[in-house]
Amino acid sequence: MLTSRSQHLAPAVGTGAGSGLYDTFEAGAAFYANRIDWVYSMNASFVREALEDRNYTAMSLAMNSNLPDPANATHAPQLGSTYTIGRAENVHGEPITAPWMRTWTPPPYYGCINKPEYRALALNWAASLVAAGSTAVQHDDPTSNLEQTTWDGGDPNSSGCYCDDCMSGFTQYLLAVLNDTERAALNVSQDFNYRQFLLGNSSAWSQHAAFDEQHRRRTSAIAHHDHDHDHDHDHQHHQHHHVLDANIALHRTRVDIIRGNVDLTRSDDTAHALRLLFVEFQRNSTVQYIDDVRAHIAAAEGPYSPAGQQVGTRAFATLLLLLLVVVVAAVDRSILASLTPFLFALSFLLLLSKTSCDAAGAPLVQQRRWVGRGGVPAMRLRPR
Repeated sequence: MLTSRSQHLAPAVGTGAGSGLYDTFEAGAAFYANRIDWVYSMNASFVREALEDRNYTAMSLAMNSNLPDPANATHAPQLGSTYTIGRAENVHGEPITAPWMRTWTPPPYYGCINKPEYRALALNWAASLVAAGSTAVQHDDPTSNLEQTTWDGGDPNSSGCYCDDCMSGFTQYLLAVLNDTERAALNVSQDFNYRQFLLGNSSAWSQHAAFDEQHRRRTSAIAHHDHDHDHDHDHQHHQHHHVLDANIALHRTRVDIIRGNVDLTRSDDTAHALRLLFVEFQRNSTVQYIDDVRAHIAAAEGPYSPAGQQVGTRAFATLLLLLLVVVVAAVDRSILASLTPFLFALSFLLLLSKTSCDAAGAPLVQQRRWVGRGGVPAMRLRPR
């Protein structure tokens, strides 16, 4: 397996992503790689060359949590990408990005998966990767909004997301999972806004990391939700955001775990309780987002069958048909003449067939699976 990250050309073309001293295919051959993964590209001809001409068995194209604006999407800030559509925000409404990317020019601001405009961008991006011929979709940094809550120890100046969509969604989440006593203690109503709460209680910001670590230690022995389990969510859209629906029972259970770590009925521990609940809300948002990406990929259409180990049904069946003709002709030519109409009809059906199979003839179906480093999800195809 070769991880190329970008489509590299030889001789080098330009600067930044896509340039370099080495050609992707030549490097793969040097390491005897039989598949290429984690490539930021939508170049269908590049994928086709890898699968059909170079005989790689698989090619996974990539997306991440800070996709550039579609108008000039290059996945390379130094080549002119912009990051303005549906971006995550700190408590002051400013766009944010991962700590290790802040020195990039311009910073590749993370998207907020609770903003409809970024969610649509991400889903369309995933479908475009499938249309380009990718045999898998590699999602880098898939924890997205959940990951953002941890940056700089949860400091709201540089972590997120506290945009209007997240704040509205978090309020609906609290109304759904808390009981009347807890809502009263935490002063949660339809008008509650967590961003305004934080701005009025900045003295508690420095404790966010301690709250998170305490909660992590106390719940480390508790088995949590298995993301490899297929969900059948009937997502509902409430105004401008996605909130809990079919998954609400699961997260009530997770809130019970929070209740075991902090008393949600104590008004003097509000900052602690709201911090844990906010992280849980963003965890759920991320789970729903990944489910949506998976479903979007499953619904997309594209040339899924790579060359090499996988062959098309038409080629496989045509070989069998030719073999049958040779055998019949060798036995009795009169039998061959009587079978001519049948063979003609079968050939016509083969021309119409577009089903993809693996080398053993098993049909390929879209199936979701979690693979990769650190739980990185790759939605890929494999035999039934």
